[in-house]
Amino acid sequence: MPTRMTAAEAENIALQAFLFLVADDERLQRFAGLSGFDMGNARQAAAEPGFLAGVLAHYLGDEQAIVAFSEAENIHPLSLAIAYRIIPGGDPTLEINTGF
Repeated sequence: MPTRMTAAEAENIALQAFLFLVADDERLQRFAGLSGFDMGNARQAAAEPGFLAGVLAHYLGDEQAIVAFSEAENIHPLSLAIAYRIIPGGDPTLEINTGF
């Protein structure tokens, strides 16, 4: 389990998570429905402050998505929560359940 992470590592995990969403139409549609995200203006949305935090928050609300992403990218599932604590727009007070 990761214990430390840099801001650059957190951003990289968030970008990987976003690319994972984009690669799966069903997951992308769910994300779009919940967040209002539109692929037509993906570049603009991705440049918005807090967008990547929103991507991580989306995963943190869906255990199946966390597991699928973690297995596909070969990273520890708690990495998403740690990244969310660090990334701009995230929640530095997020409690992390280590029971994963």
